[in-house]
Amino acid sequence: MRTERSDTKSKILNRAEDLFRQRSYSGFSYNDIAKPLGIKNAAIHYHFPSKGDLGVAIIQRYRRLLARVTRRSPQNGEQARQQLEALFDFESGLATRDRRVCPLAVMATDYVNITPAMQSEGQQLVQEMTEWLTQVLKIGRDDGTFHFEGQAADKAVAILAAFVGARQISRVGRNDHFSSTVTQIRRDLGLPVE
Repeated sequence: MRTERSDTKSKILNRAEDLFRQRSYSGFSYNDIAKPLGIKNAAIHYHFPSKGDLGVAIIQRYRRLLARVTRRSPQNGEQARQQLEALFDFESGLATRDRRVCPLAVMATDYVNITPAMQSEGQQLVQEMTEWLTQVLKIGRDDGTFHFEGQAADKAVAILAAFVGARQISRVGRNDHFSSTVTQIRRDLGLPVE
């Protein structure tokens, strides 16, 4: 059973994440959270003593969401493809649903303004995603499911960078930029284009 405190904390975190992804870390204050929720700044400080603590919670939430997609290591090429498809679906859902910036892009853009703890969370996120995607790509290529030139780690970074960039461009341009990027990644890996 959820308590009023946990509901308030969740509402604070939801609002903060929206602002983080719309305006960046530097682009919002506790007042921007408190006023729409009808609470006082002190309520935010109770759950998140500093804005840096709130930022860490936002990044940790995103890491948990991604962990649901990336928690299993594929054992063969078909599983690797299924996992890659799950990542495509996850990222596509975020890109088309809200036209907001992904948390990784916010951190990269605002890196000098975020706290060392947030920087550390962001570094862990990038490391986890890169390592998992590298493994997926290696297994898929070894099995003949994927076809690409170069190192799997380099391809993993290129795919993640394409996701981040496509979501940025989609925000300014058309929503279909992200789906076009996924289509191109499929072609680059030798996968059928849907």
